[in-house]
Amino acid sequence: MIHTKDRPFNPLVPDGVGELMMPYQLEKNALLGTYTVQVTITDSDTQLANQQTSFEVTERVDLVVSGLVEVQKARMTTSQLQMCTETVMHQGIQAINDLTLQRVLVDLETLALLDVQTTTVDLVAGAQQTFSRTFAAGSLKPSYYACLLQMRVEEMWKPLNFKTFTVTGALSSECSTVYAIHDQGVANSQLFTYTLNSGIVEPLGPLYLGRDLEGLDIHPHTHQLYASSGKKRARLYHVDGDQGNLNLIGDIGFQHVHALSFHPDGSLWGWAREGLIRIDIESGQGQLVI
Repeated sequence: MIHTKDRPFNPLVPDGVGELMMPYQLEKNALLGTYTVQVTITDSDTQLANQQTSFEVTERVDLVVSGLVEVQKARMTTSQLQMCTETVMHQGIQAINDLTLQRVLVDLETLALLDVQTTTVDLVAGAQQTFSRTFAAGSLKPSYYACLLQMRVEEMWKPLNFKTFTVTGALSSECSTVYAIHDQGVANSQLFTYTLNSGIVEPLGPLYLGRDLEGLDIHPHTHQLYASSGKKRARLYHVDGDQGNLNLIGDIGFQHVHALSFHPDGSLWGWAREGLIRIDIESGQGQLVI
């Protein structure tokens, strides 16, 4: 016995009809199968009527199956490889056989289905299965794409999950490295590089404790790297682009130099608390312009 309940029934006139609602919600983990409902009407100790019916409890596949899609690179060039990983998960209590999945590469600009792989799987309760595929972005034009995982339910495809990525044109090797600073508060700074063609991020030099590096730029003629510190007395440094070593050039003479930028003519400019300054790269001394 799962559930019983007694309810009073209003008196009926001869040949009258009455309706009594007795809602009951099965537990989420209720066993699947056929359930019998029996109704007995009594008057004191006398049974006046008795009837039973039944209903069936099944699992809806579209409610117990979910998916997860991941891509190796969110942004890539046509010279790189991309990997899509798709995982299907069964969160129900009954095994699912012959579940048809479709793993699709979609061009989001044209909505064209470029690479369609259809797979049939069997999943026991609580199981998951992962697939992966690698393809060369050289076969794709610069555009926006998505790896999509979907399943077939009653002759329809239901999306489970997707992940987007961007393909851009191949980059010149002469401009393939970005130099940047991770500035932790005002005390610790870490230089690092990001290689555009490979998408690799690497530290450049040690973590500089007690340094508040803020500004960073490359001389347009000599291709040397320069950095400025922020708080409180700002200084100008030459940075070794290979090892990340800092070589002090001199005090700038202003506070909180947060940004550096070289003009195409080779002059160095900075933004300080006091305003726009021009900086001598030989001495490090700044001059207020605006």
